Amino acid sequence: MRGPKESLLDILEAIAAIERFARQDKAAFERDQLLQVWFLHCLPIIGEAARALPAEVQRLAPEIDRGQDHLRA
Repeated sequence: MRGPKESLLDILEAIAAIERFARQDKAAFERDQLLQVWFLHCLPIIGEAARALPAEVQRLAPEIDRGQDHLRA
């Protein structure tokens, strides 16, 4: 099982990948299907890695909205 450090590294790597291409304008993004797919590939990596973080790590940043309120019903 991967630990919190690996999950955090996955998040940082996915963010860095997105940022490499984020310098393009919106029109360029809308024209480039490959760029759109790449971006959509990175988002679930961030989400899955963030969800895998143990509660004690998540509590270090309580200001982050993790969108989990619907799970507490």
